[in-house]
Amino acid sequence: MHLQRRNRILRATPSIRSLIAETQLAPNDFIAPLFIDEGANVQIEIASMQNYYRRSVDLTVKEVKELWSMGIKSVLLFIKCKDELKDNTGKEAWNKNGLMQRSIKAIKDAVPEMYVMTDVALDPYSSYGHDGIVKDGEIVNDPTVEALVKMSISHAEAGDKKGGHGRADVRYERYDRGHYRDDRDYRDDRHYRNDRYYRDRDVIVIRDYYRPYYRPLPPGLQKRYNRGGYLPPGWAKRVYPVPVYLEPQFVVVPHGYRRGIIDGHAVVYNDRGFILDVAVLF
Repeated sequence: MHLQRRNRILRATPSIRSLIAETQLAPNDFIAPLFIDEGANVQIEIASMQNYYRRSVDLTVKEVKELWSMGIKSVLLFIKCKDELKDNTGKEAWNKNGLMQRSIKAIKDAVPEMYVMTDVALDPYSSYGHDGIVKDGEIVNDPTVEALVKMSISHAEAGDKKGGHGRADVRYERYDRGHYRDDRDYRDDRHYRNDRYYRDRDVIVIRDYYRPYYRPLPPGLQKRYNRGGYLPPGWAKRVYPVPVYLEPQFVVVPHGYRRGIIDGHAVVYNDRGFILDVAVLF
C-alpha cells in the first residue's frame, strides 16, 4: 500500500508541530467564569462543579488579581441573589448597591484593565426562576426588555462605563442616550448588536470615504432618519451608494437590503424605503 500522506513526519519534533499547528491557545484566549455570593471571606464549593467555588466579593477580587497575573484578561460574572430579594419584576437586578454592581466596581477598582462581562438575565432575581417577567402564565416581552435595559445600564455605571453587556435593540438606544457608546457587546460580528449593521469601525471607514463628497442638504430638506422608519417618498433617489469594494469588510445585510448614504447618515434600507439600520456620519 502506498500512503499519500505520512502524518507522523509532521509530528516528529516540537519545532515542526509548533510550525504547522492550526490552533494555538494562550491565556488571553480564555474567559474565566466567576460565581459570587454575599458575605466576607466566603468560599462555598459548587456541588455540580467539582473544585469550583462561589466566593464573596473580597475573595473574588483576590482571584481576579491572580487571573490577571496568569494572563487571563476577561471574566464573566454570575451572582447568587438572596431569596428575600427576588420578585416577579427582578428589580434587584438594577439595584445600584446590588451584589453584581458591587462586584463589578470592586473588580474594576482592583484591576482596571480587566474586561468584565456580566450575566444580563433576570432568572437569578426572579421569584419564578424565569429569565423574564411573568403575567398570566406567560413571559411578557416588552416589560422584560425594559427591565434588561435598566439592568444593563446599571452594570455599565458600576463599571465606570467599561463593563456593559447588552442583548436587545432598545438597550443600545438607551446606551447611546446615556453616553455608554464605548461599551461592547460580546457576540459574533455577523449578528452584531441584534441586527445592527454598522459597527464603530464601519462608520469610520464610510465617513473617511464619503467626506470629500459630503454636501449637506439645505436645512429645509434635512430629515431625521430612524431605525424602523422609512425614507421620505422619492428620497431613495438621493441615496448615495456605498462602493462595492468596501462591502466585504462590513456586516452582511439581509437579502433585499442595501447600504447607502444620505445627508450625513449611513442607512440600510430596502426597495420600499424601510430603514433597517442607521448610523450618523457627520
